[in-house]
Amino acid sequence: MPRAKLELLEMVLARLGATAEMVHVHADHLERWPSECVDELKRARLFQDAGEVGWVECRRCTQRCHRPVERVPARTTSAGYRHFTTCELRDDVSIVEIRPDRLRRWRASRSALCRFVADQLGLRIARADYETGRVIFQSKRFGTARVAVAMIFDEGRVLIRLDNESRPLNELVLWDRGPPRVNRQEVECWAGEVAASRLTPIGTVPSRLKQTQRKHRFESRNARWQALARQFKSADPSRKKSDIAEEIFRTGKWPGVTSSRTVERVIRLPK
Repeated sequence: MPRAKLELLEMVLARLGATAEMVHVHADHLERWPSECVDELKRARLFQDAGEVGWVECRRCTQRCHRPVERVPARTTSAGYRHFTTCELRDDVSIVEIRPDRLRRWRASRSALCRFVADQLGLRIARADYETGRVIFQSKRFGTARVAVAMIFDEGRVLIRLDNESRPLNELVLWDRGPPRVNRQEVECWAGEVAASRLTPIGTVPSRLKQTQRKHRFESRNARWQALARQFKSADPSRKKSDIAEEIFRTGKWPGVTSSRTVERVIRLPK
C-alpha cells in the first residue's frame, strides 16, 4: 500500500477508534493527500458528502484566523456563487475570496466502516453497539473454518477479532489501485490458523505460564519502544512517526520484528 494511502487510512481509523461520534473531515485537512484518495474512499462508501463548512481558515496573512464564509451569486449564471470571508486585522485587506473546493466536507462513521467490512467479507451484523465500540457479526465460515467475528473500537484503534485473537484492521486492508478492500485471502488464512489452534492436541499448546511470559516480553518491548519514541520526539519535535520508528528499529535486535512498520504501529507520539 502506498504510504500516502496508508497514512490517510490510519488517520481515519484512529479517529473512528477514538470517538463514537460522526467524524467530519474538511478539504483543508486532506490537502496533503492526492484527490483520488478521497474519491476512492467515497467509492468504498467510507466517506460520504457532508455539505459545505461555514468557517474556513483565512490564509491571506500569517495569523491564519478562522472566519465565517459568506457567498454571493456570481455575475454569470454558470459560475454559481462566489465565496469570501472578511478580514478585520489588516487595513489593506477587507475581503478574501475562498475557493469553493476548500469548503467541501466529508463524514465517516463506525456504522459505515462496519458495513464496509461486512460487505467485503460477506458478513451479517448480529449486534452492534457503536457507542461502546463493540460490533458482533454472525459466525462465518472461511474455507473450512467457522469462527466468531467481531469489530472492536478501542482507544484510537479498530480491531478485527476472530474467536479470541485480534488484529488491527489496517493490517488487513489492501489499497493500491482503486478503492480500498479487505484482504479476504489473508483473513481466510488467519481464520484457518485460529480454527486449527482450537483443535491442537493436548501438549502442543503453550502452557499458561509460557503464554504469560510471552505477554510480559511483548509489554516490556512495547514500553521500551514508547520510551524511545518520547525521547526522540522531545529531542526533535519535527520528526515524523515513520522516521522515529525506523531509528528505534535500528537501535537494537528485536526478536521476531522484521521491519520498522511493526514499531510504527505500536508507538504513540505525544502531542
